[in-house]
Amino acid sequence: MAWAWQQIENAVDAIKANSTLDTARWQQPAEALRYFVLPEFDMRVQIIEARLTHSKV
Repeated sequence: MAWAWQQIENAVDAIKANSTLDTARWQQPAEALRYFVLPEFDMRVQIIEARLTHSKV
């Protein structure tokens, strides 16, 4: 997920540098992803990893 949004942010940066196209469409979703979705995703991955580690014992 982070990789995909990094690609979008790179494209937005390229558009900003080379065009007058509006990039606002992607700014709010990208910020929401960074502040809400990715931390939640990371937390859930850590929970799953911890459960897998404990289940191997």
